[in-house]
Amino acid sequence: MGSRQRGFFLLATLLGGGVALHLAKASHANALAAAPDSALASGDSLAASQLAASTSAPWNPPAAVSPDERWERVVRWPGRIASWPLRQLGAFVDRSLVTAEETKFFPKAIAITQIPAAHGVAIEAASLGDRTGLGAGVRVKPPRIGDFFTAEWDGSTLQYSRTTLRGGYGPTWLEYRYEWRPEDGFFGFGLSSSPDDGSNYAAEEQHLLLTAGHELRAGPGRLALSGWAGARSLVTRPGKSSHSPSFQQVFPSLSGTIDLHESYRTRGAAVTYDARVRGQHRWIRGMQAKVSAEGFQEQSRARLLFPASDAPSRFTRLRYDWEGGWSFFSADPRTVRLALGLVDQRPDRGVMLLPDLARLGGREGLAGFEPRRFHDLDAAIARLTYLFPIGKHLEVDLHSEAGGAYGDFWRDARLSTLRHSHGIALRPRSDTAMLGALGFDWSPETARLHYSIGGAE
Repeated sequence: MGSRQRGFFLLATLLGGGVALHLAKASHANALAAAPDSALASGDSLAASQLAASTSAPWNPPAAVSPDERWERVVRWPGRIASWPLRQLGAFVDRSLVTAEETKFFPKAIAITQIPAAHGVAIEAASLGDRTGLGAGVRVKPPRIGDFFTAEWDGSTLQYSRTTLRGGYGPTWLEYRYEWRPEDGFFGFGLSSSPDDGSNYAAEEQHLLLTAGHELRAGPGRLALSGWAGARSLVTRPGKSSHSPSFQQVFPSLSGTIDLHESYRTRGAAVTYDARVRGQHRWIRGMQAKVSAEGFQEQSRARLLFPASDAPSRFTRLRYDWEGGWSFFSADPRTVRLALGLVDQRPDRGVMLLPDLARLGGREGLAGFEPRRFHDLDAAIARLTYLFPIGKHLEVDLHSEAGGAYGDFWRDARLSTLRHSHGIALRPRSDTAMLGALGFDWSPETARLHYSIGGAE
C-alpha cells in the first residue's frame, strides 16, 4: 500500500470515528432528557389520580379561617365604631334609592311635575337664604312667549318674598325685581361684635336693570362677559321678628337709618372664566374665577323710576371669587376644593344702609356662625372642602372655613383675627344628580344643623 493510499485510509478512519462519537453523545443526551419527562408524566398521573372522584370523607378546616389577623381587627375597631352611623346611613340611602328605582319613583315624580311645566309653570324650592322659613317658588314661562318673557315668585312662611319679571331676547334683557325681607339678623360691625347683641331689621328693595352678556370659548374653558345699568331703591325698616329686638333698640346710633330711602343709579360689569370639568355627579377638577365691579350713585337730582334719595350716597363694590379643585381615582372620584372670596367696598359719600354691607355667617360663609353674624364694608372668606363617597348613593362633604369682616380689608386684615368654622354634610345622590344635603357646622360660638333640597352643581 502506497503512502497516498495509507493517508486516505487514515483520514476515513478519523472521520468515521468522529461521526460515531457524535451519534453516541446525542443518544446519551436523549436518554437523559427522556428520564425527567417520564418522571413528570408519572407525577402528573399521580396528581390526576389524587384529584379523581372518591368516596372518602372530604377534608375541612377545624374552624372558619379569618381574612385578617387579630391585631388587625383590634387596630380597625375604633374606626369601625366611629363610622358605624355613616355606614348604616349609607346602607339605608342605598336601599331607599334602589327601592325608588325598582318602583320607578323618580320617573313618576318627574312626570307629575311636568304636567304644570307643560303649561309654562314650574314649582320649586324657594331660594331666599338662611332663616327665612319654609318656602316655595313659582317660575312662569308661557309656552308661546317664554323666549321673550318670564316671571318668578318666591315666598316663605316668615313673610319673605321676591318677585322678578324679565323681558327680552338673546343676550339682552330688562329685569324688574321687588324683594321684602322682614327680619334679617344684625349683631354689630366687624369681628368684635357680640352674639349677645342680636337684633333684626327689615329691608324693602326694588331695582330695574338692563343686562347684556356674551360667552365665548377661551382655551380649555369658557369666558363670560356681562354688563348692566339701571336704577335701584332701598329702604331700611324696623325689624319684624318676635324673637329678637329691632336693630335701633340695640344700636341707638343707627336710629337715623330707619325709613331712610336711598335711590341709586347703578352700572356694573363682570368677567367669569370657567374651566371646570364635570363628572357624573359634580365637577371634579379645574377652576372658576370671577371679577365684578359695580357703582352706585345717588338719584337726588336725576329721577329715573324711583323717588329721590332722602340723603345723597355713593359707593363702589368690587368682588373677587376663585375656586379650584382636584380629584383622584377615576371610578368614583375623591375631590379636594379650595374657594376664595373677597368683597371690597369703597364709600365715597353719605351712609351705606345695613343691607348693602358685606356680611358673613350661614351659607354666605362661616357656616358655623349665625346667618349674617358679621357685617362691615369688606369681607373675605376661604373654604377647603373634601368630598368622598361612602356608598353608591351617598357622599360626605368635609369642610373648614376661615374669614372675617373688616372696615378696610387691605389695612385691617390679619391672620390672627380670622374666625374659623368647620362642618360635615351628607349628600344623597341619584345616578346622575345631587338630591340635597344634610349638614352640621360648628364654631366657637354655636353649632348649626342645615339642609338643602336639590343641590346639583
